[in-house]
Amino acid sequence: KLLLFFGLRGHSFNNTNFYSQLFIRYHRNQISRVYPKGQRLDSSNFHPIAFWNVGSQMIALNFQTPDKPMQILMGKFRDNGGCGYVLKPNFMLNDDYDPGEPSCEGLEQVLVTLRIIAARHLFKSGRTNISSPLVEVEVVGAPYDTGIKHRTKAISDNGFNPIWNEVCEFRVRNSALALLRFEVQDEGK
Repeated sequence: KLLLFFGLRGHSFNNTNFYSQLFIRYHRNQISRVYPKGQRLDSSNFHPIAFWNVGSQMIALNFQTPDKPMQILMGKFRDNGGCGYVLKPNFMLNDDYDPGEPSCEGLEQVLVTLRIIAARHLFKSGRTNISSPLVEVEVVGAPYDTGIKHRTKAISDNGFNPIWNEVCEFRVRNSALALLRFEVQDEGK
């Protein structure tokens, strides 16, 4: 049985509540597809993470909008050979699973250590193409892991060959739902 949901808000599922538990129970045996609200006039996307965290299998996004939600979607489905399907983790089938609770049984905690070394040829568009780049790395996934960020120092006026050589660590409590997102920014923006 396939059930369609229109115009839901993902933030409804970020905390332990009736709706998140209802969706989790439903998705143990059923499939759903979540669509953005039909009355929207723009092509923006909503964040799919909250829906994936309660077991929704299909989240409709606007592919013509290359925004953060679309980057997250593309990153998630590179797993499993890029076939477009990723198996739900086993812990999501447990009765005690709660997307907002880091102490559920079956969660795998990991320590991620990264070294951000360097880049090449990072120019900004416009009249002056000299940039002062920096890198932001963030964890996106379960509500208790999302928002952990590391931001490198900006390399002033050197987009040609910036060297950071910075190390950062992230303690991720639910590695099955976590994604790392890298964003190169210009300090002046």
